[in-house]
Amino acid sequence: MKRNLGFALVLSTLGLGLAGLFLRRWQLDTAFEPASGLLTPHQPATVALIAVVALAAALAVGLSVALFRGEAPKGYLANLAAPNLGVGLVTLLAGGLLFAGGVLGIRDYALRMDDRIVRLVLGICLAPTGIAVGLIGLLGQQRSEAKGRFHGALLAPGYCACVWLISAFQGHAANPNVMEYVFLLTGIVCVVFACYASASFSFEKPRPILCAAASAMGIVLLMVSAADHPWGMDLMTVLGFEVYLLAQLICLVSCKAHPPELEEWAAPVEDGGEADANEDQVQPRGEEDE
Repeated sequence: MKRNLGFALVLSTLGLGLAGLFLRRWQLDTAFEPASGLLTPHQPATVALIAVVALAAALAVGLSVALFRGEAPKGYLANLAAPNLGVGLVTLLAGGLLFAGGVLGIRDYALRMDDRIVRLVLGICLAPTGIAVGLIGLLGQQRSEAKGRFHGALLAPGYCACVWLISAFQGHAANPNVMEYVFLLTGIVCVVFACYASASFSFEKPRPILCAAASAMGIVLLMVSAADHPWGMDLMTVLGFEVYLLAQLICLVSCKAHPPELEEWAAPVEDGGEADANEDQVQPRGEEDE
């Protein structure tokens, strides 16, 4: 049952994301006035796109609740361990795309192709975030669980997504046509929540329903935004976070259907640890009073 629900969640996410991509292209071709760029109301492309996004949201929340309701196991690897090497390589690919986006953003600012400071800050954030996501892909292959691991790497994508949200909103703040950027901004918000929820596993405060639903909706909305033909740093950022959320969703579903066999992690014993342990033993009754 859990396996079927997880399979349905991943398939519906990808299917509705692709449907949203094509509907967005149809909307851009038919629902906007060429002269003014304003949206023509009540066009079938717009109605169909909104319906697909609403259906995706309902399925993401409904399937996530059905699949992950109840107490979740604590620990990051218990919920998000990579099921195989392929998923780890997909996560490494996401890290490479984000790192490339950072390099392109810094290059654009250095060459005066984009002089906005917030874009430079985004580029600077994307480079270490790409390294952190690649590290997550490597660490997800481990089978030794421990409290507190992955904190730094898992927090980086969420912080970077916040900077991305600021940059994207600033670029559209003066645009009266909300339909031109609402899908991108909503998708970035989903990325922030998905990254926050995945980091909660490392703090042993699991939020699997939020993680699954936000990841699924982030994938759908970023696929819709990809139809706007972003380029350079924007394209790498959209693709990088989209691939990262997909790998995260697959790991989450796989661990629910087939819980990973994890080994107990023990901290290395330093020299003199055995002697200290002997000193800490309780003395025989009566000697402690002398």
